[in-house]
Amino acid sequence: MSIPIETVLSQISRQLVPDANALRSLNQRLTEAWPLAGPLALAGLCVKVRHAHLTRVQANHIRLHRHDHLQIEYLLDGQFEFYDVTEAARVRLTPGQGLGILPQDPHGWVCDSHAIVFGMLLDIGGPARTEFCHRLRTLAGTTNLHRFGSSELAARFVDLLGVLVSTRNELWVNERIDFLLGAWLAGVLPAAWPLTVDAATSVPAEHHQAVSRRAYDFLLANHAHAVQVDDVAREVGLSPRQLNRIFHQHRGESVGTALMRIRLEAAKQMLEADAQLPIKAVGYRCGFTRPAYFTACYRRYFGQVPSQARQKRTPNPDRY
Repeated sequence: MSIPIETVLSQISRQLVPDANALRSLNQRLTEAWPLAGPLALAGLCVKVRHAHLTRVQANHIRLHRHDHLQIEYLLDGQFEFYDVTEAARVRLTPGQGLGILPQDPHGWVCDSHAIVFGMLLDIGGPARTEFCHRLRTLAGTTNLHRFGSSELAARFVDLLGVLVSTRNELWVNERIDFLLGAWLAGVLPAAWPLTVDAATSVPAEHHQAVSRRAYDFLLANHAHAVQVDDVAREVGLSPRQLNRIFHQHRGESVGTALMRIRLEAAKQMLEADAQLPIKAVGYRCGFTRPAYFTACYRRYFGQVPSQARQKRTPNPDRY
């Protein structure tokens, strides 16, 4: 019988954060990695990580307060309860669940025993920022607390924790942390807030070209992150099947093929522009999590391995 991923998340978090010293070490690793994260482009928004940290909480009660930034709180272990200004609407979180809180929205929390929490503060900009905040406050109704959680997000965070405890002499640890943090955040934002139109809404035929262009722009802006076809479909408010049909009709290729092409062409430019940047780092920065897979895809697309892109620029072999 398999163990629920939320239980695994709780157990691993408890093992990795047994005391203040372990917590300090993990937060130091986060501090080194999150500034590397580029902004996420989602539905006309530009989202940038401002701060990320892990917290061990003993029984405590923090009264109403507010932040200037978009806030994410994600429970790894224990129990946590949030409340808003009315104190009537309370949201109790269990491991694998989180909360999104808009800038300047008052909130407080209660922890009756203990908890391990991952928190983020995000800068939010872009042309859709004002409309986004207004729409969410309209949709919120009686509470401004937006709960989210899924097995997929819990599994992504388990992967992130595994890299956080990697030894410092391992190659590209910060880049891997940055990549996994971006992948997790890209799943959190649409889960916490409705960033797109209703997925059931059909798109009129005359708008198909605009939808295709929007999907392509999303790929260009986010190809360095762990985006998949489902993420692009959610961005434009269609099912993956609908999106692929429209995208292929207007661009002559599937969304997955376009994403792979964009990543590989970006990698080629990066290889040729910076002979000192190791090939593994190029792969990570272009959305590939495994160097061997990056090399195989590059060879299949360009007919040569990544190191050959540099042979005319430097006589020294690249480091893998």
